[in-house]
Amino acid sequence: METWSELGGRLSEVKQEAIYDAMIKRYFSRWRETLPKLCALRQYEIRAHNFFVEANLPRQEVLQLQGERLLTGATEQNYGMLYDLAFHPAEAREIFEAYIYYRYGRVTWKHIRNSTIEALHAYLATSPLNYMEVYERLARQKQKRILERLLRDRDLQECAARQFETGNITDAISYLSRLGRIDAVRARELLTRLIEDIGIREICSGVLQHSYQEGALLLQNLQRIDREVATQVAERLNLQQCIRRVEEQNIQSFFQLVQALKAISPLQGRTLLVSVPIETLIIHTTASNLPSILEQLRGLEYPSAQLQQFVELLNVENLLEQYDRVQQRNLSHLYRLLHSLKEVSPAKAEMFLQKVPLEMLAQSVFTSNMNLLRQLIEMMRELGLQRMYIERFIEMVGIDWFVQKAEKENIQHLYWILHIFQQVSPGMANALLETLSPAGLAALCRTKETSIGMIGQFNKVSNKLFWQQFLGQFTAQDMAAIFNRSPLGAIGTFLKPRYFYFRQSYQLFRDNFLKERLQTESLEEIGKFLSRVRLIPEVGDELVYDVVSLFMDMDIAAHVARADLKQFALLLYNVRSVHRSYLFRLMSPLERPDVMQAALEKSELNSIQMLIHNVANIDSTPEKCYVQAIHRSLRDGDLKHKFAGAELSHIASFLWNVYRHIDQELAQEYCLFIDRQDWTAQFSNAPLVDLCTFLWNLISISHQAEHLHMLNEPVLRDRLLKAWDNESSHAALLLGVLVMGQSTLVCQQHSLPEIKTREQQEQLKIWLVDCLTRREPFMLALTLYGLRFHNSTHAESLVRRALSPTPVESLLKEAKAVAIGRRSNMLLEEVSRWLSISFS
Repeated sequence: METWSELGGRLSEVKQEAIYDAMIKRYFSRWRETLPKLCALRQYEIRAHNFFVEANLPRQEVLQLQGERLLTGATEQNYGMLYDLAFHPAEAREIFEAYIYYRYGRVTWKHIRNSTIEALHAYLATSPLNYMEVYERLARQKQKRILERLLRDRDLQECAARQFETGNITDAISYLSRLGRIDAVRARELLTRLIEDIGIREICSGVLQHSYQEGALLLQNLQRIDREVATQVAERLNLQQCIRRVEEQNIQSFFQLVQALKAISPLQGRTLLVSVPIETLIIHTTASNLPSILEQLRGLEYPSAQLQQFVELLNVENLLEQYDRVQQRNLSHLYRLLHSLKEVSPAKAEMFLQKVPLEMLAQSVFTSNMNLLRQLIEMMRELGLQRMYIERFIEMVGIDWFVQKAEKENIQHLYWILHIFQQVSPGMANALLETLSPAGLAALCRTKETSIGMIGQFNKVSNKLFWQQFLGQFTAQDMAAIFNRSPLGAIGTFLKPRYFYFRQSYQLFRDNFLKERLQTESLEEIGKFLSRVRLIPEVGDELVYDVVSLFMDMDIAAHVARADLKQFALLLYNVRSVHRSYLFRLMSPLERPDVMQAALEKSELNSIQMLIHNVANIDSTPEKCYVQAIHRSLRDGDLKHKFAGAELSHIASFLWNVYRHIDQELAQEYCLFIDRQDWTAQFSNAPLVDLCTFLWNLISISHQAEHLHMLNEPVLRDRLLKAWDNESSHAALLLGVLVMGQSTLVCQQHSLPEIKTREQQEQLKIWLVDCLTRREPFMLALTLYGLRFHNSTHAESLVRRALSPTPVESLLKEAKAVAIGRRSNMLLEEVSRWLSISFS
């Protein structure tokens, strides 16, 4: 601006070169040697040490700058006299660039970078005591390339190293930590030299001499350089010396030191924390910092008994006085304070809250919001405060306050206030609704453009008459607009029990908005909508048919390609009752290889198996062309990478649906691939029923189940032995599966103990009856097969006590009629034959 005032003319027409010329004329005639060097530092807010100023800059120029108060100095502990220019960093940068222009006649980013490095290198080469200030300021201003160039310079490394012995130990470790980020080997090498010069004890003293915050930073930096050295320092610290200084320092910085110490030596960190007298912690505790202190103590794993004692010793009257004076009745802070106390001692939290005068509490609410007030009321309930106390508190706040807040805040807050009122004071809930009135609440909903889901929520917190009057305030046009700004699934939920009342509203929405919404909504939302309107009595199927007819004009393939196939599978399930022509149109993306490959890539195995199952059940074409389209997509794609991250139950369902509906050979190929993988982790952690289903499906599908490697995994025997006593029913199921698969782990090394306890027998009885009730023929047959293999006599006795012949025979007969695969049929035949003998 000064240059512009001198040059005149339009400000936008002033060229950068003219600015440089003006600066050269103004500054460099008097301070050409001194000012550029100081500006090189000042642009990054680096102060100049007296070593540099007094020994390397012309004395006359320095005195002139001081005389015009452009250069000031101050003595700082551990560093001596430090000088600073009275220029803004941006102005200093401009002057430094003018100096570059003076030297080279032009200013480029390379000139700026190289000249800056040159100036900073010259400064650091004088071994100033504040050398770390250079590196820290460059890092703070993200001058990564300049910082790296200076750190990599061997001469500057040696300059820094020469100051280690006599300089500030914190600076030495900070420097080595920064160096370690670009040259870890060199940093450890210089650290070794430092230790040789001053010893570990001196580093320990450095931790203790400085503030806790600086000590914590020193330990963290030391850990980054060399964890072993950091451990030595941590374990040699004089903790008693640390503890003696707690009262005089900031408690938060003490926690920082404990955290840093724990990261290096957990035992030392814990010892320091628990050794501080509880009375000392209380001295540091105020109403303002109590939540933070409790959070820190829990995070540092302070012993629960000591934490409880700490809270019990707190003076509630003092805390309340501080809250009233310092926090100025801040309800948010009061809630945090109560919540943190409740986590440790609900009784103490209740005591504190009871001490707060209701008038003060109500005053705090007036500057707060409904959501925070609701949380406070819930806190009161959790602490067991009497209902009359809570009602009195709400009365003191006043209904008018809630009405005013309802107009300003998110309407969801109003719903939750009404919800909590219903639980603690139904009368207050009704009073608030009456004051709002059905018309007033409807007006609020229109003003705030509320969704249909939110409107539906008010049914839960109002009486039937209010609800009916409230809904009556909305015109058909209002409701159509509300539908249009709501998710389709939520519209379906709202309409399902009350469609006939809002038939006209829905028709308006359908005519004006639905077609466009079907283009933009996800298949998931469309599926939810269809599944819910399908359940509307009398007209559900008709509504689904109508929506699908609108959907026919859309680019269905684009929807399918960009989503997980689960959405498409559920959509097909929900529209399965519509006309075949619509179904075939909806399934047309299955015949697009590009669409299917894109969708398969985005889909989990469970989604793919669900699609196979649903399409197989609705594909009524003679040649099953849509099932065959899925077959081609599976053949063309590679799904093997999806097996590793899938749940065993999902893999089992996928294999069975491919085997049953798609291609038995393809399913067997998948089985061979799966058998070659390592399943130890999944076998160890999966629920036993899922594990059994997975193994049985592989056995049923595979050509030669007896050659499946996974059946001989030691982890299966471990699971069997572990479950035999406590999960006898599932263990018997697993035994049956392994025997059917001819696992050598079981068939050749059968050494399971007898089932003798009443608990085991009762568990087996309940399981067998449950399999029968849930119509699970293979679960039942495999369990019986395992029990018979273990002890045929005991198995027969259990069957006679637990099962009736007729329903069992009926279930197995039905299963045999639809069973697929040689082993499935063999299992059912053998168990049926054995049962007929057992029941006879």
